Amino acid sequence: MITRSASVDGDDDRGRGRAEFDDSGRELGTLAVVDDRGQVGIGIIVMFVAMIIVSAIAAGVIVNMAGMMGDRATDAGEEAVGQVVGGVQVQDRTCTVSANPPGVDEAWVHVRLRPGGTMVNMSNTTVLYTDGDVHAELSLDNETANASRYTLVDDGEHVRELTNTSRMVRMTFDVAEIRGARLNGTRAPLENGGEATITVATPQGAVTKVRLQPTGIAGSQSYSKC
Repeated sequence: MITRSASVDGDDDRGRGRAEFDDSGRELGTLAVVDDRGQVGIGIIVMFVAMIIVSAIAAGVIVNMAGMMGDRATDAGEEAVGQVVGGVQVQDRTCTVSANPPGVDEAWVHVRLRPGGTMVNMSNTTVLYTDGDVHAELSLDNETANASRYTLVDDGEHVRELTNTSRMVRMTFDVAEIRGARLNGTRAPLENGGEATITVATPQGAVTKVRLQPTGIAGSQSYSKC
């Protein structure tokens, strides 16, 4: 018996089949042929949905990062502005003179707010005195400058804040006492040829350095530029 086959397209949802015939032409039956096009289509849909989910997650991450970077940029901008205008500006340095040995006894540093600056609370400001022998952190006092404190005076009145960009106030540092308390227990003026730095760091992040460099000071003087 000779068997022949022919493809048969189904007219319903069962797909296609293959008919088998004997040598007399009589149909023996139909063999089903599996159609995998539906499986391929489902796989493509699954991949497409997965891509959409991954894209959505990536978009969310990018948006969050953009927000964080924007916040950081704003903070950095405010900090930069504070460092530029949120500090003190030195207008003048005058020192009282010690007779023996000749040198700086007290330092009077006249300061004011930087142009465009806002109020600076000096009680929260870091002030450091440094020379070749001494390093000291000083705090604000409303009475008298000494080994650990400085004063801030505006027109004869003790103040704690700088509020005016055009009005000067005087910071007083007892240099001889600051040095003496940390060296030999007695007053130790900053002598000619010596050098000291007073650093003023405001809460806004601005830093101002004041250098004292006494040269040619005579014991007969009462005041001198330093």
